[in-house]
Amino acid sequence: MAPPTFADLGKSAKDLFSKGYNVGLLKIDSTSKAGEKNDVEFKVASTHNIASGKLGGNFDVKYKVPQYGTCTPSTSTASAEECALLSRPVVRIGSGVRLTESRLRPVRIVNNVAAKWSIPKYGVTLTEKWNTDNQLGTVIEVNEQFGRGLKVTLDSTYAPHSGKRSGKLKADWSLPTARITSDVALTTAPVVNAAAVFQRESFLVGASVTFDTATNKMTNSQLAFGQATKEYTLHSSIINSNEFGASLFHKVAPNTEIGATLGWKVGGTGTVFAVATKYSPSRDVTFRAKLNNESQLGAAVQHTLSNSLILNLSTQMNLASNEGHKFGLGLEFTPSN
Repeated sequence: MAPPTFADLGKSAKDLFSKGYNVGLLKIDSTSKAGEKNDVEFKVASTHNIASGKLGGNFDVKYKVPQYGTCTPSTSTASAEECALLSRPVVRIGSGVRLTESRLRPVRIVNNVAAKWSIPKYGVTLTEKWNTDNQLGTVIEVNEQFGRGLKVTLDSTYAPHSGKRSGKLKADWSLPTARITSDVALTTAPVVNAAAVFQRESFLVGASVTFDTATNKMTNSQLAFGQATKEYTLHSSIINSNEFGASLFHKVAPNTEIGATLGWKVGGTGTVFAVATKYSPSRDVTFRAKLNNESQLGAAVQHTLSNSLILNLSTQMNLASNEGHKFGLGLEFTPSN
């Protein structure tokens, strides 16, 4: 299994402080799938900011380019292994089909497959996006077509009302003991981000840099160290040699999780810290709570009303003041297929 990306280091602890909290928002999310193999996914999200009264929404359509044709061992002379090889390049010869690997090495002749045949999987996922700010987005993901474990993504946005366009090219290379990611903006003077994470057993070490080609300077650098197991995750980081952080995640029991984060910056006012917990007394109900050094207490409950509907209620209270109290509500609807 490949290591996580640099951005996902310490993700277990981050999720305890973010997932399930819709403080100050009213949210409705819906996800549905269509197609014979559920290869088309529709996502609709609507968010209302209680304080500002602003209403926003997003509509995303994701489509996975399928593999054309099928090969069924029970209806042909091909074995299961030979059907698996049909996902590789195919060359038709007479009444049979010669299977050829990527190295163009002949395998064998398989008869009675003329009616059902396959071309290589494209590994392409297309996502079209639209939001209430009238911005259009297109994401093209190409997985393992340029190299094993390599995913290349083109993420672009277009605002018709202003004519503004933007884009970013991303690469994610997964290896058994390493994860290398990079992205570059498609501009005349792009900012380049690159990161790498290396794993040795349960130990992780990573680095991330940001380089501005306009000034030819490195504007940001980070180092991270950690250890990840099934029961706990430890993570520490150094940002620009003047900001330090650490996090802890521990699965105390199958239904109970706890976490903590702390940070300190050179010249800052002091240490920033927070603790959080998650408890699931049953499969349908989950309680969450968190508290930080500014005496802000957050609480949330998630209730699975049915196989298709999830309700989230959350609140945040300032224990040091009578002001700043917030609440939020969220609904997640996923129709059952």
